[in-house]
Amino acid sequence: NLDNRPQKSVLGLRELLDRHIGENIAEQIFTVVREFEIGDKLSYFTLDNS
Repeated sequence: NLDNRPQKSVLGLRELLDRHIGENIAEQIFTVVREFEIGDKLSYFTLDNS
């Protein structure tokens, strides 16, 4: 933004029909990243394992 502050956005909230394991979660995350063409703009993201 104009103040050079980090931005947070929810770009996708996909339903996982399979087990909630890293491989399945990563597949959904990468699908959203590809759809929005933002792979070169991401610095990091976090997941909650609870």
